[in-house]
Amino acid sequence: MAGDVRPCIACAEQIKAEARLCKHCKTAQDDARWSQQSPTKRDDTVVLNPDEQRVPQGSMTPEEWDARGAVEVKKGSEEHENAGSVFDPTVQPKPDDLVPADCIWAVFPWPGPLRSDLIPGRWSSPNPAKFFDELGDVRGWTYAEFERCAGAPFNSSRRPDGGKTVIWSHGSLFGAWSAAFYFDKYGICYGIGSETQF
Repeated sequence: MAGDVRPCIACAEQIKAEARLCKHCKTAQDDARWSQQSPTKRDDTVVLNPDEQRVPQGSMTPEEWDARGAVEVKKGSEEHENAGSVFDPTVQPKPDDLVPADCIWAVFPWPGPLRSDLIPGRWSSPNPAKFFDELGDVRGWTYAEFERCAGAPFNSSRRPDGGKTVIWSHGSLFGAWSAAFYFDKYGICYGIGSETQF
């Protein structure tokens, strides 16, 4: 029947019975990892979602990060012991700190601290175009660090995956600049989208 609904096999949100993809978590409904026919989980293992998994900074490739999913680990293993350990993205991590597998620091380690010449002085106003040009690679920096040095963004929008798309802009008599930046759900930048300068 056209109006029937059923729970998603991954997130349990109600979706149309005929849906092949969950609009909430984007899981394919024929994904074998969630299938009832898959081998049953053994009693000596646990399943960890990416936000529970802890990995060293920079230990994943971008392709692995994009394809991340739940993993089954042995109870009492190092992965199990580290699972769900406290993670605070507002605290500057040490090089050997573990991070969640769904945090972009799993791919791009925190590059900080910021150089002092990038931080505007008390009496100067932020210039986002100059800051981002002098910063170079934007991956791995936090939203708070960007806001401190580039000022408040022009616009910000939340994405379905919990991350944000944030736009900074700057205008002057000599032209204008604008760029969109992508952040994960922890507020850590993993790339720049469109950039406009005129």
